[in-house]
Amino acid sequence: MLLPVVLIMDSCRESANRDEGNKSWQPDTVLMVDNPGEYFLDSLQLVTYMRDHRLSPEDSASIISFYLARKYRYAWINKDGLEEHARYLMNALKNARSEIPGDTVRLPENSQEIFDSLSNTTIHLGFKAPRLGQLELSLTEAYYDYARRAYTGLPGDQIKSLDWFIPPKKFSGNQWLDSLLSGPPEKIAGNEPLYYMYDRLRKELYRYHGILSNGGWISGFDPSQRFSPGDSSQDIGRIKKDLFLLGDLTAGDTSDIFTPELGRAIASFRDRMGLPKGTQADSLLLNALNVPLQDRIRKILLNMERCRWLPVRPPGEYIVVNLPEFAMHVYDGDSALWSCDVIIGKATMNTVIFTSELKNVVFSPYWYIPENILAKETLPALKKNPGYLNKEHLEVVTRTTLRKRVNPDTISWKHYTAADFPYSIRQKPGKDNSLGYVKFLFPNEYDIYFHDTPSRGLFKKEERAFSHGCIRISEPFRLASFLLRDQEGWDSLRIRKAMYSGREQYVRITRKIPVYILYLTAWVDETGKLNFRKDIYHHDERLEKVLFSEPETTGTDSVSSVSVHEN
Repeated sequence: MLLPVVLIMDSCRESANRDEGNKSWQPDTVLMVDNPGEYFLDSLQLVTYMRDHRLSPEDSASIISFYLARKYRYAWINKDGLEEHARYLMNALKNARSEIPGDTVRLPENSQEIFDSLSNTTIHLGFKAPRLGQLELSLTEAYYDYARRAYTGLPGDQIKSLDWFIPPKKFSGNQWLDSLLSGPPEKIAGNEPLYYMYDRLRKELYRYHGILSNGGWISGFDPSQRFSPGDSSQDIGRIKKDLFLLGDLTAGDTSDIFTPELGRAIASFRDRMGLPKGTQADSLLLNALNVPLQDRIRKILLNMERCRWLPVRPPGEYIVVNLPEFAMHVYDGDSALWSCDVIIGKATMNTVIFTSELKNVVFSPYWYIPENILAKETLPALKKNPGYLNKEHLEVVTRTTLRKRVNPDTISWKHYTAADFPYSIRQKPGKDNSLGYVKFLFPNEYDIYFHDTPSRGLFKKEERAFSHGCIRISEPFRLASFLLRDQEGWDSLRIRKAMYSGREQYVRITRKIPVYILYLTAWVDETGKLNFRKDIYHHDERLEKVLFSEPETTGTDSVSSVSVHEN
């Protein structure tokens, strides 16, 4: 059977003009297809569909490009019914309602009924052709709606308004669609264009939904109680049930005795929640168990959304700092190499969420006092006591490239503010320097970098938001050794000598090492444990208002906006 597909230029131009500026392609060829085992779109039906459904210029261009590359061959339907990839897409659209809060993920109208009718029935082109064409295009449109939201998240300007300054990843809807259709359907989920943490969180999301739906969760503990090994209480049995459901307690023990196994389970749970280490069931633990599972699920969803904003896991070496975790992680591709504790900006001086690339290690650094600290702390102290300079190992220098020292006795301190102060003030290298013995630079407009610190005792605290915005690291020598390990002459002996020399020295890093400063309050660690942390900068609160705000009602079914008509 020979099927002509006639492409009419005037019809396409007329459709494009009616579509309020929608840029449609202008076909000028006639395509002849003679394979009776496959279905092909009529190009006029494609133009009409885009006009009637008022597709965006971007989606229209993508869909046209997609079908041109396929020579208008159907993607989702074959002579035997639905392609397996169509079933995958349908499941993905359904699951998206659970994974994308407050969203209107689109499903073709009566789609399940249509899918069921096509699933086990041989399709004959004849009288069903128009209807099948509508379903084919509806599925393609639904894919683009889904892919844009599921794989890139909120619009870029909205993400930036939430103080997230990592550029959105470049995503090609057609590239992923081609990958979806060419590979085995069962392997699609593992290859989605998403940051690797998304899939880990998704599994935990459905696990928590299962706990909630089975009704076994217990809460309402009296936080004034305290239980220790050997104690007996009905509440101890209740704690065991919760920790068993969450996976911290591996044995299904329901007795009311505080056993060593319970102590280990409590230690696991406390660690996952960022609580002080220990095996005691105190107010901190009981309050954490009292958090409703619905709130935990919501927290998981917030962080799944953030994972949509991130690039797919980069190849090679890279560094991640997760601010709520107060931790730095060093990776090489899929492998976690090592981690260390960090100190971040206090709540009034948030460390910014952004990405950059490490460029320099600076040994025995000077610390040039930033203008905000100069205004709030240094200048007021100097006006009260000029001896503050010597006490804090400070010196005044010019703002020129040469940085010439200025005699502080020649400066009339009381006449200056930070805005008009003509010099720089810096702290000399040494053991009292606020940057410690080494700093690590990655270009950014926020003047944020990694550095050592003389205040080592602060790393013993569970919550470590104490800095003015920069990130203090607990293992600076290890980081310097890692960054310079392949650079000639920079062995451990030379690195230590440079750190304690008292002479500032810049060393350029020759490898490309991206840095990501992230904000994840829920994540799954390398041991497979789901972690939660406090919303230290209130970013969760702001994102929650965006994702969980009630949509305006329009009187129509928001998930049935793509219709499939019987013709």
